[in-house]
Amino acid sequence: MLYKTCTNIERLELDGLRPLLEQFEEWGGWPLLTNDWNPHDLNWQELLVYLSLNLDYSPLISTSVNVDRKNSNVHVITIDQPTLSLSRSMLVAPELYPVQISALKKWILDMAAIMGQQQTIDRELLMQIPIEVERMVNFEINLAKLTSPIELRRNGERIYNNMTIEDLQEWTDSASETEESMIDWLSLLKMLFQDTDIEIELTERVIVREIDYLFNLVRLMESTNAKTIVNFLFMRWLRVISTEMTIDMRRATFLFEQVFTGAQEEQIRWRDCIVTANQAMPMAMGYIYVQQYFDDEAKQSALEILKNIQTTYIEQLSYVSWMDNRTKMAAQDKLNAMSPAIGYPDWYHNITALETYYKNVNGLLTLGENMADNGGLQQAYLAYKKSLENGNLDFKLPGFENYTSDQLFFMGFALNWCEASSKESLLQEVLSDPHAPHRFRVLGSVANSHQFATAFNCSPGSPMNPEQKCSFW
Repeated sequence: MLYKTCTNIERLELDGLRPLLEQFEEWGGWPLLTNDWNPHDLNWQELLVYLSLNLDYSPLISTSVNVDRKNSNVHVITIDQPTLSLSRSMLVAPELYPVQISALKKWILDMAAIMGQQQTIDRELLMQIPIEVERMVNFEINLAKLTSPIELRRNGERIYNNMTIEDLQEWTDSASETEESMIDWLSLLKMLFQDTDIEIELTERVIVREIDYLFNLVRLMESTNAKTIVNFLFMRWLRVISTEMTIDMRRATFLFEQVFTGAQEEQIRWRDCIVTANQAMPMAMGYIYVQQYFDDEAKQSALEILKNIQTTYIEQLSYVSWMDNRTKMAAQDKLNAMSPAIGYPDWYHNITALETYYKNVNGLLTLGENMADNGGLQQAYLAYKKSLENGNLDFKLPGFENYTSDQLFFMGFALNWCEASSKESLLQEVLSDPHAPHRFRVLGSVANSHQFATAFNCSPGSPMNPEQKCSFW
């Protein structure tokens, strides 16, 4: 039903902007297009909660529930800095990315023009629109400057600030220059958990990842006009849903995203709807795939591969020189406690259980990943060799008979990351993706592999067989 609704273009065009305008009106309207907008008619915290619960995005404050990293038996509310509409690197240095910043402003103006066709707008308000757009973009630029880059966030202790809600309230109140709290944390969190049976009190402990961000956020919001803040929230709302609206909105959004992706044509609608359905109901989509393409035999084969990887990891721990014995034992305990998550859970074939799962649904940047790529390739190779030792046949691949099995293994690894990237999308990857671009994920991993150098007879000191290599596992 979700997929069918998504692909029903005729119905989308028939409904037009009416559903969106009605939703906006419930919240007092988008100030950018609303005559005589009154800031006292809207509680921005209530709007923030609505957007978080219904659209799953956080333009000012991010909240989630996670396992406490210092006590894995406990789940704890985590409060963090927000996601941004553009890459943080672009927003904190807008003078270096004028094309991208201009594209954002143009997209907002396009959204205003499309929605304004359905409304009666005073001439005076119409003249103010470009000024208000400038203000809301500048607000997000200032917001981005308060956030921390991912390199700083790799320090686990730095982003682990355990405190009560009462402590947090005192902290952010200390940033305020008025007696009235800019952020009422207890009220905000109670609203976020309003549809659960969880009681939130001032004594509830939370983990604050970016304590200084929240302090500075209060100061930024106090120095910013309320209309600008609410305009920004509505703009971010549109950013999430514009691809699900009319053809005019979808086209304007594609032209905006084209600046960042380099895509030459819009994605076919059914593909977008597959992604939407998979994001909304991944278990249900997985069930359909399993029924068609992934049987129990395939699952057992994958489980065997995982077991081989687990075994080789344990064996390799004894050779790791940078770990002491106590750390090695802890790592081995973790490996032994691993629960396989291959293909699908055992209850997947029970359609009743699947329906139960969804019954309450309410609509240094790459360092860590580079280490994972290197370690993962090494362990996959050792697991592959162990599989051969266990009697699994080493078949030749038609057309590739002249390559050794080891060479084919590394070629298969590289094939996983084969892609055609535009220069625009590569820029986005470099600025904000914790993974290196695919080309360098391959080259960096294999150049760090002794087995790769042996398989392809790479000369010592050559780019693919440097003298200095490092091994984590």
